[in-house]
Amino acid sequence: MCYGLGCISYQDVGRLVFIKNTITGAAYEQILVKNLRQSANEMGIDSFILIIYNDPKHTSGVIKDWIDAKEIDILPWSA
Repeated sequence: MCYGLGCISYQDVGRLVFIKNTITGAAYEQILVKNLRQSANEMGIDSFILIIYNDPKHTSGVIKDWIDAKEIDILPWSA
C-alpha cells in the first residue's frame, strides 16, 4: 500500500509526502511537524485549515494535543 498526504491552496500546491506503510498517530505527527507549516510558508499563506479524516491516526490523542498546542484550525471530514 502507498498513499500520499499533501497540501493545496488556491495559490499553489505544497509538499506531497508518500507513505508506504501503515503509520501511527505519532508518525503522522512527525509528518505534520516536518511539512505542514513549511508547505504553508512555501505557498505564501499565513493561515490554513487542516482537514482531519475520521481515521485513528488523525483522531489520536497525540494529534489532538499537537493541533491544540499549535492552535491549528481544523475541518472534520468523515470520509
